[in-house]
Amino acid sequence: MKKISTRIMDVRLSLAFITLVAFFGAGRANPESAAPLPPGAAAYRNAIQSAYTVMTAAFVDNHLDRSSLYFATDYRQVDPHGHILDKDGSQKKFQSLRDQINTVQSLCTVASMNAEADGIHVEMATHSAGTGTKRVLFFKVSGTFTNDLRVSDVWVDTPDGWRLKSRLMLEDLSVIHSG
Repeated sequence: MKKISTRIMDVRLSLAFITLVAFFGAGRANPESAAPLPPGAAAYRNAIQSAYTVMTAAFVDNHLDRSSLYFATDYRQVDPHGHILDKDGSQKKFQSLRDQINTVQSLCTVASMNAEADGIHVEMATHSAGTGTKRVLFFKVSGTFTNDLRVSDVWVDTPDGWRLKSRLMLEDLSVIHSG
């Protein structure tokens, strides 16, 4: 069996952040609970979008320690099947996934960002494509892959800056094209 190379040969990173929904517009999940926009809204938008840029680049470059800096200490992630992971468990899962990848390109799109009582709610989608080898039961499948991920994140302002407090994974669709 061919060993997966962790060295990235040709990685291109494309990041595009698009804020499509106005803060006072119709796209808010629960308009009654929305807090008024705090002063300096552009600053938190920029800080959170910058964090997504760093986190995506960290995944592409296989330096997940950089992305973990943006996770709150009490971070919780819920996958589409209802499984809950804490910060440490999430980082181990991300590393396990990253270890299966040789090359990857990612495009991260912020669809909406809204101030709510418990933090800043962000709807975000990531499309990734690359090459790698995935273990399926007792064999390995090598080839190209695509992954589409849609999440609902909550960011909170802490003394250390904006931190990702929770992630609800709405959709996680991976396809391996063997070859």
